[in-house]
Amino acid sequence: MEKLARDEHVRWRRHKERQGYSYGPLRSDAEPDKRHPSMVDWEELTEEDRDRDRDVIRNMPAVLAQARLRVTRRQAADAS
Repeated sequence: MEKLARDEHVRWRRHKERQGYSYGPLRSDAEPDKRHPSMVDWEELTEEDRDRDRDVIRNMPAVLAQARLRVTRRQAADAS
């Protein structure tokens, strides 16, 4: 769960960067100086923000089910 939540935060942050956001202590959606306080590394996030990323992962099976898809575990690759 933690690895996937960290990866989700990286994905979200890159998405926001493409939209023109950078770090700022207060959120601002105004052009051209878009700012967001969560534009930081995982280690710097508040626990509340980390929980938002965890919730995305927790909800993924339900989202996929709506598209008639599902999460499955892959067999571990043979180490030989």
